[in-house]
Amino acid sequence: MSGPADHGPLVVGGSGIHSFDETHPSQMPTALEAGTLNVPGLAGLGAGVEWILSQGVEALHEKETALTRLFYEKIVHAPGVKIYGSFDETDRAPIVSLNFGDEDAARAADILWEDYGICVRAGAHCAPSSTKPSAPWSRGWCGSASPIRTQRPRCSEPPRRSVSWPRRADMRRKRQYIVLSFASTARAMGWEKECAARGIPGRLIPLPSEITAGCGLGWRMLPEDWQAWQSQLNDAGYDAATPVEQ
Repeated sequence: MSGPADHGPLVVGGSGIHSFDETHPSQMPTALEAGTLNVPGLAGLGAGVEWILSQGVEALHEKETALTRLFYEKIVHAPGVKIYGSFDETDRAPIVSLNFGDEDAARAADILWEDYGICVRAGAHCAPSSTKPSAPWSRGWCGSASPIRTQRPRCSEPPRRSVSWPRRADMRRKRQYIVLSFASTARAMGWEKECAARGIPGRLIPLPSEITAGCGLGWRMLPEDWQAWQSQLNDAGYDAATPVEQ
């Protein structure tokens, strides 16, 4: 929220660039993020609103609520699963926040994607206060129901693994990795692009909770790949390289 030029902004907050910072970045060009119109986003928003109105708000809400309730009823009694929030309320968003016991949310999200093809969101959620240890959901991840999803997958290909909910004892055995952290999302995305162009092994993952950085993404590599490529990497492109068990 902007104020008079000689007083500066009246209200400040974090951003999508430095996910874990509670103040807006002062460096250019990210300092302009709050005041620059998101033209592609506005166009996409307009198209999305048109589609919602064509389908019917009430019909979409009913379907999303039914899918959310179905998922909740299937998962609520699974061993070791923690559900955050009350499902006693009838008027709630179609989002389920949960985790596997005390497992790191970043690792849980990574296993769901890599082993089961299930995409969820873990990290700061562009809301740094929600990830503080005092927040009961600070170690959780969330998934949301979509009106284009159905109770059964439409794809004809079999899942990567048998889709039975992983119990704590069945979680993937941990192994050592090297995780590179970044000061901003822009740097992380630039690093991914460079690695793809050069054939550097690894991939972006949600930043593990034991690493502190300005961005909620990290680049994960096997230790042997790190050793082979370390001398060829530009260390100015990342903040730190941290050994992590995942």
